[in-house]
Amino acid sequence: MTRAIFKIKGMHCGSCSMLINMALSELDGVQSVECEYATASAVVTFDDARVSVAQLRQGIVDNGYQAEPVIQ
Repeated sequence: MTRAIFKIKGMHCGSCSMLINMALSELDGVQSVECEYATASAVVTFDDARVSVAQLRQGIVDNGYQAEPVIQ
């Protein structure tokens, strides 16, 4: 499993983070998502053979938010 962290812009409340959690959880290969409004970030654990960081980012963008992966 691989872990990616995203900084997210455009969240207005806790419901925004719930929407991102649900959207990313539906992607094939995603094991867990922890999106937090308070930190404006999401931590995603996923199988990189089934889904890419670019696809995860696009899942966030498709729901109306800006997202950039954090280099670790």
